[in-house]
Amino acid sequence: MNSIIHRVTLCLLLSGDVFVLPAGAAAETSARVAAWNVACGRSATGATPIAPDRIERLGEVIAHKIKPDIIVLEEVWPASAADEIAKAATKNGFELVAVPVPPQGSEVVQLISILKRRGVEVKDAELIEASNDLIDGDDPEEQTTRKALLATARIDRFDFYLVGVHLKSKRASKTLSASPLEMRDRQCRVIADR
Repeated sequence: MNSIIHRVTLCLLLSGDVFVLPAGAAAETSARVAAWNVACGRSATGATPIAPDRIERLGEVIAHKIKPDIIVLEEVWPASAADEIAKAATKNGFELVAVPVPPQGSEVVQLISILKRRGVEVKDAELIEASNDLIDGDDPEEQTTRKALLATARIDRFDFYLVGVHLKSKRASKTLSASPLEMRDRQCRVIADR
């Protein structure tokens, strides 16, 4: 067997639904990494907790359909919902655990979370400074923006950096002249420079 450790940067740039990198036949030569916007932040303030029945359904789908080594979840609220989703997947026969991630401000309600299989290593999770959606201002949405999440990961011999993001995708800011595309470009430059 080849003992070379492959290093790559894996960046999940998603604004909706599910994205899964395909799994191969052998565990030592492939990894299944996914991202899913679980879309809980749908109120005027974004502070909509994930309902218990939705947590159960997310756990079912993750366990039976996605079966990831690692999954990045966007729009998780509250932070404890990540652990509940992992427990729901485990209850459905696919053991996952939530990875501890640094807390964001109490006003940030569309959190990024990471779940992983036991035996998969995810460590050194950190928020990438200045990677939030918007520059400081008076727009209420700016007070709830989320930063990109960076971690190192290892699945068998596959060693990589995991970057979980939830980039600006909707309406323009009321207080800034930058378009959503310009804001995403700014976010990507900050993340790439990291």
